Amino acid sequence: MARFDGRRVVITGAASGVGQATARRIAAEGGIVTCLDIADGGGATTLELIRGDGGTATAVECDVADPAQVDRAIGVATDAGGIDALINCAGTGSYQRFHEVTPAELQRVMAVNFYGPFHTCHAALNALLASRGCVVNIVSAAAVRGSAYLTTYSATKGALLSFTKSLAVEYGPQGLRANAVSPGAIDTPLLRLFTPPADADPHLMHRSHGLLGRMSTAEEIAGTVTFLASSDANHITGANILVDAGSTA
Repeated sequence: MARFDGRRVVITGAASGVGQATARRIAAEGGIVTCLDIADGGGATTLELIRGDGGTATAVECDVADPAQVDRAIGVATDAGGIDALINCAGTGSYQRFHEVTPAELQRVMAVNFYGPFHTCHAALNALLASRGCVVNIVSAAAVRGSAYLTTYSATKGALLSFTKSLAVEYGPQGLRANAVSPGAIDTPLLRLFTPPADADPHLMHRSHGLLGRMSTAEEIAGTVTFLASSDANHITGANILVDAGSTA
């Protein structure tokens, strides 16, 4: 398949997990990928994997919570020829009881999960409008169902989902598509940040695991993200696709 031949795609959180899997998938389909991440020099390992597979990519170190760094990183992509798709995979979080959440922790998670995509979309908007491109934001099933010990994470992802839909409505008439993918539990490095409280109620935790007996893989989520960023989804905007093994069923 070559759905992305010559298309320029910016992916945040590209150093690992869903971001890395998506970057490799799009590059394998002919995309020219700009990898952004705060870790690994912006995704140097991902860059090596893509180039080893014969793909084209660059890596730019970027903290998406810092609008100045975002402006610089998006500028690298636009100066290289424009942006056809922006995929926001960067995220963070942890399990915490609500009464233990501090204002600093709320700000930290909000800065990455919501302000990050806000900054990247703001910086890339003109380039995306020029290309009649698209945005895909990684949200979470936790945005649409109650989740114990995830009040902060859920709130930031709920904000991101509403933002995505509003972006689709406001700029759809100008040709911009904006969609969300909401995974359940994924077997990625990010999941290691999510250690339940020692006395967590297992019955409250179990409902997030889904119906299929295992967690999703990063590649499974990347498949849906890649579809939404491709021309196969040209008439889809404002959507939220749940890839959660039925946890919200």
